[in-house]
Amino acid sequence: TSGVPAATLQQLHFGRLSLHLRERRVQLGGERIELTECEFEVLWLLAQQAGRAVSRTELLERVLGLPWQRIGRSIDCRVYRLRAKLGDGAAQLIRTVRNCGYLFSPARW
Repeated sequence: TSGVPAATLQQLHFGRLSLHLRERRVQLGGERIELTECEFEVLWLLAQQAGRAVSRTELLERVLGLPWQRIGRSIDCRVYRLRAKLGDGAAQLIRTVRNCGYLFSPARW
């Protein structure tokens, strides 16, 4: 793949990964992945910004509607759970960007 998502307003596709906004559905290799509403929102935002680091501040504000909190690790916990559900234990699909946030790697799916 070229690493560029085939996108519509309601769907994003990256290799074996498909995200469907209206149904709040995620499929990986044809299998449905069950996510909480918040986990889906985090993944959707990261996937929309594929290839660009998204700051923790932006994730907190846009997904949770919360101002950035210095000690808040809410987003980190959600990304950790997302990685586990997506089989991303090595953090290569959703990478941590030190002193920033997270980067969704579009070409690795």
